[in-house]
Amino acid sequence: MSRVMTHALTRLRRLPFPSVAVVEGAAIGGGAEITTACDFRVLARSASIQFVHGRMGVSPGWGGGARLVQLVGRQRALRLLGRTEKVAAADAEVLGLADAVVEDNAVDAGAVSFVRPLNAHAPGTSCSYEDGHHGW
Repeated sequence: MSRVMTHALTRLRRLPFPSVAVVEGAAIGGGAEITTACDFRVLARSASIQFVHGRMGVSPGWGGGARLVQLVGRQRALRLLGRTEKVAAADAEVLGLADAVVEDNAVDAGAVSFVRPLNAHAPGTSCSYEDGHHGW
Protein backbone atom coordinates (compact mmCIF):
# COMPACT_ATOMS: atom_id res chain seq x y z
CA MET A 1 0.00 0.00 0.00
CA SER A 2 2.75 2.46 0.91
CA ARG A 3 4.58 2.06 -2.41
CA VAL A 4 1.38 2.32 -4.41
CA MET A 5 0.32 5.52 -2.65
CA THR A 6 3.80 7.04 -2.75
CA HIS A 7 3.87 6.42 -6.50
CA ALA A 8 0.34 7.79 -6.96
CA LEU A 9 1.10 10.98 -5.02
CA THR A 10 4.39 11.46 -6.84
CA ARG A 11 2.47 11.26 -10.11
CA LEU A 12 -0.10 13.72 -8.77
CA ARG A 13 2.69 16.10 -7.79
CA ARG A 14 4.20 15.86 -11.28
CA LEU A 15 1.04 16.53 -13.27
CA PRO A 16 1.73 18.88 -16.20
CA PHE A 17 -0.88 21.32 -14.87
CA PRO A 18 -1.66 22.76 -11.43
CA SER A 19 -3.57 20.50 -9.05
CA VAL A 20 -5.95 21.71 -6.35
CA ALA A 21 -7.06 19.85 -3.23
CA VAL A 22 -10.49 20.96 -2.06
CA VAL A 23 -11.10 19.98 1.56
CA GLU A 24 -14.54 19.81 3.13
CA GLY A 25 -14.44 18.28 6.59
CA ALA A 26 -11.31 16.71 7.99
CA ALA A 27 -8.22 15.63 6.04
CA ILE A 28 -6.62 13.25 8.52
CA GLY A 29 -3.53 11.04 8.11
CA GLY A 30 -3.43 9.89 4.50
CA GLY A 31 -5.92 12.60 3.54
CA ALA A 32 -3.55 15.21 4.95
CA GLU A 33 -0.71 13.67 2.94
CA ILE A 34 -2.76 13.85 -0.25
CA THR A 35 -3.27 17.60 0.25
CA THR A 36 0.51 18.11 0.34
CA ALA A 37 0.87 16.49 -3.08
CA CYS A 38 -1.33 19.15 -4.69
CA ASP A 39 -0.05 22.52 -5.82
CA PHE A 40 -2.84 24.40 -4.06
CA ARG A 41 -5.21 23.71 -1.19
CA VAL A 42 -8.66 25.29 -0.83
CA LEU A 43 -10.38 24.57 2.49
CA ALA A 44 -13.93 25.08 3.67
CA ARG A 45 -14.04 27.33 6.73
CA SER A 46 -14.96 24.37 8.97
CA ALA A 47 -12.35 22.05 7.43
CA SER A 48 -9.19 20.89 9.16
CA ILE A 49 -5.95 19.09 8.39
CA GLN A 50 -4.26 16.73 10.82
CA PHE A 51 -1.20 14.52 10.56
CA VAL A 52 -1.99 11.79 13.12
CA HIS A 53 0.82 9.42 12.18
CA GLY A 54 2.74 10.14 15.39
CA ARG A 55 -0.10 8.73 17.49
CA MET A 56 0.52 5.40 15.81
CA GLY A 57 4.28 5.64 16.18
CA VAL A 58 4.89 6.02 12.45
CA SER A 59 5.94 8.79 10.11
CA PRO A 60 3.99 9.74 6.98
CA GLY A 61 4.68 6.88 4.60
CA TRP A 62 3.55 8.46 1.34
CA GLY A 63 6.04 11.34 1.21
CA GLY A 64 3.77 13.80 2.99
CA GLY A 65 6.31 14.63 5.69
CA ALA A 66 8.90 15.88 3.21
CA ARG A 67 6.25 17.81 1.27
CA LEU A 68 4.96 19.32 4.52
CA VAL A 69 8.47 20.63 5.26
CA GLN A 70 8.52 22.25 1.80
CA LEU A 71 5.15 23.88 2.46
CA VAL A 72 5.49 25.19 6.01
CA GLY A 73 9.17 24.88 6.91
CA ARG A 74 11.03 22.41 9.09
CA GLN A 75 10.08 23.73 12.53
CA ARG A 76 6.36 24.02 11.80
CA ALA A 77 6.33 20.62 10.10
CA LEU A 78 8.02 19.01 13.11
CA ARG A 79 5.45 20.60 15.40
CA LEU A 80 2.50 19.46 13.27
CA LEU A 81 3.85 15.94 12.91
CA GLY A 82 5.15 15.51 16.45
CA ARG A 83 2.21 17.02 18.29
CA THR A 84 -0.39 15.65 15.84
CA GLU A 85 -2.14 19.01 16.01
CA LYS A 86 -5.48 19.49 14.32
CA VAL A 87 -5.11 22.60 12.16
CA ALA A 88 -8.27 24.60 11.54
CA ALA A 89 -8.71 26.12 8.07
CA ALA A 90 -7.93 29.69 9.14
CA ASP A 91 -4.77 28.56 10.92
CA ALA A 92 -3.79 26.42 7.92
CA GLU A 93 -3.93 29.53 5.75
CA VAL A 94 -1.66 31.43 8.15
CA LEU A 95 0.80 28.50 8.24
CA GLY A 96 0.90 28.23 4.44
CA LEU A 97 -0.91 24.90 4.48
CA ALA A 98 -3.99 26.39 2.77
CA ASP A 99 -4.05 28.82 -0.13
CA ALA A 100 -7.65 29.87 0.36
CA VAL A 101 -10.44 29.42 2.89
CA VAL A 102 -13.98 29.57 1.54
CA GLU A 103 -17.43 29.52 3.10
CA ASP A 104 -18.85 26.10 3.93
CA ASN A 105 -21.99 26.67 1.88
CA ALA A 106 -20.02 27.74 -1.21
CA VAL A 107 -17.03 25.40 -1.36
CA ASP A 108 -17.39 24.50 -5.04
CA ALA A 109 -17.92 28.13 -6.09
CA GLY A 110 -15.02 29.25 -3.88
CA ALA A 111 -12.70 26.65 -5.36
CA VAL A 112 -13.69 27.67 -8.89
CA SER A 113 -13.09 31.33 -8.00
CA PHE A 114 -9.63 30.42 -6.74
CA VAL A 115 -8.78 28.39 -9.86
CA ARG A 116 -10.27 30.75 -12.45
CA PRO A 117 -7.29 33.18 -12.51
CA LEU A 118 -4.96 30.23 -13.11
CA ASN A 119 -6.88 29.53 -16.31
CA ALA A 120 -7.19 33.18 -17.39
CA HIS A 121 -3.93 33.17 -19.33
CA ALA A 122 -3.25 31.82 -22.78
CA PRO A 123 -3.81 28.07 -23.09
CA GLY A 124 -0.83 26.11 -21.84
CA THR A 125 0.64 28.89 -19.67
CA SER A 126 -0.06 27.03 -16.43
CA CYS A 127 1.38 23.89 -17.98
CA SER A 128 4.57 25.71 -18.89
CA TYR A 129 4.91 26.90 -15.28
CA GLU A 130 4.63 23.29 -14.17
CA ASP A 131 7.15 22.09 -16.75
CA GLY A 132 9.64 24.70 -15.61
CA HIS A 133 9.20 24.16 -11.91
CA HIS A 134 8.42 20.43 -11.57
CA GLY A 135 5.52 20.94 -9.21
CA TRP A 136 6.23 24.62 -8.56
